[in-house]
Amino acid sequence: NREWVTVIQGVGALGRQIPPFVVFAGKVLINVWFENLPPDWVLKVSPNGWINN
Repeated sequence: NREWVTVIQGVGALGRQIPPFVVFAGKVLINVWFENLPPDWVLKVSPNGWINN
């Protein structure tokens, strides 16, 4: 069983990395699944796992 996620990552004009923005399909995140990720990562959910706008 596989699930898709949307990940947005970028680099600013001066070469500074922008923390990843990750969108999962669902209604809630279970925080214990992500305890080992860096604290600046942004994790969100949407009904289909995509960004709609």
